[in-house]
Amino acid sequence: MGARYQPASQSELDGIIAFLEAYPFDNADPRKARYQNFGNNIDNNPAAIFVTIEDALVYLTLKIKAKHEDSNKKITETVDGVVESYLPTDKVFEHGFDPLAGGFTAETTKQFEVFDQWVEVLPTDQVVAVEVSYDPKTGRQL
Repeated sequence: MGARYQPASQSELDGIIAFLEAYPFDNADPRKARYQNFGNNIDNNPAAIFVTIEDALVYLTLKIKAKHEDSNKKITETVDGVVESYLPTDKVFEHGFDPLAGGFTAETTKQFEVFDQWVEVLPTDQVVAVEVSYDPKTGRQL
């Protein structure tokens, strides 16, 4: 785990360093000392301190933890005079959704941001799924 991490780009490496430096580690956490002024330590003596695979895994787990915590924060909004509370991953478009409004955003800027794409809706006989019975001899719907 002490092996050097090979980032895909310098911006990825800068992002890892900035995130680990800014993360509010507990005072009892032994990682706090390593990540305080982490980028400055790298600049002063890049051969002595570098981003390891373990550092990259710590970064990844903390990002996942933050996203999980964000997904459990209730959103409260008032729609037509009714106060609604829901989790960001459970957003429902009760009053319609225009898939073309604003165009397509392939890379979102906020977590849980709704993205859209063109979808064809084909006509069908059945609008809502209902329980049906079939004749066992003919296989036809009763």
